Amino acid sequence: MKRGVSHKPRLTAEQVERARRLSMVYDRGTVAEMLGASPATIRAAAARGWKPAERKLRPVPNDWGIVAPGLTMPELARHYRASQSAIARWLREKPVARAYNGGHVWQPPENFASLLEQHSANRVARMLGVHPNTVKAARYRLGIHPTQVATRRKAGWAERFVAASQVEARA
Repeated sequence: MKRGVSHKPRLTAEQVERARRLSMVYDRGTVAEMLGASPATIRAAAARGWKPAERKLRPVPNDWGIVAPGLTMPELARHYRASQSAIARWLREKPVARAYNGGHVWQPPENFASLLEQHSANRVARMLGVHPNTVKAARYRLGIHPTQVATRRKAGWAERFVAASQVEARA
């Protein structure tokens, strides 16, 4: 962990006000302990004149209404060189019509149902080179429920023992 980096959130305006009032009676170390903050945080709040720390957020771009419609969040993040959380905040502040965030929907092959009858969803996913959740989502989209799909279960030790003894009996 880097020195001086705090993973606790900044003090809220109410906490800063409480720290100001408490600092009139107690020393800063005791105030920090009471609020669950570090003494450096209390010292910084006092240096700011007991005002809460403000984050400078990047404002919504001027061409937002022209560029944003029709683009996905990753495309907007690349275009504006901003994080996706900033793009999400901009969309909350100035909503625009935009493209579906996920892009295109994967289309299964024609023999998809027969593959699911013969193999598990995970094996079908490996065969088709996609994630198992993609196969499961396509299965539900097509109305093929897991109860209709052949379930594969690894044979238990007793079943393997019986099968092995039958093989030995034939030999």
